[in-house]
Amino acid sequence: MGAVIVHSSEGGKCRVARRLFDEGATSQWSARAFEPRNGLEQRALAACLASGLVVRTEAGTYFVNAERYEALRVRQRWALIITVAVMLILFAVLYLTGEFN
Repeated sequence: MGAVIVHSSEGGKCRVARRLFDEGATSQWSARAFEPRNGLEQRALAACLASGLVVRTEAGTYFVNAERYEALRVRQRWALIITVAVMLILFAVLYLTGEFN
């Protein structure tokens, strides 16, 4: 259950960062205004700012720290790969023990 909670919070961060990334806000010079759409996005933005994933400029605009964004995406990919591998191993064990017959 703990892994789901961690993934969920990272997923929220990723949505905020992806929104800025998709808008082209990848540097101080391309920073964009960001209005959270709801309380969840507001909390995710606060988490992004605290972790350094998103940076707030003096002008009150935001941009994505590209290195941290890529590191987050790599962690998410590995979490997915590991989850799929565990599921496949589980199904293989169940199949070999005759649980699907």
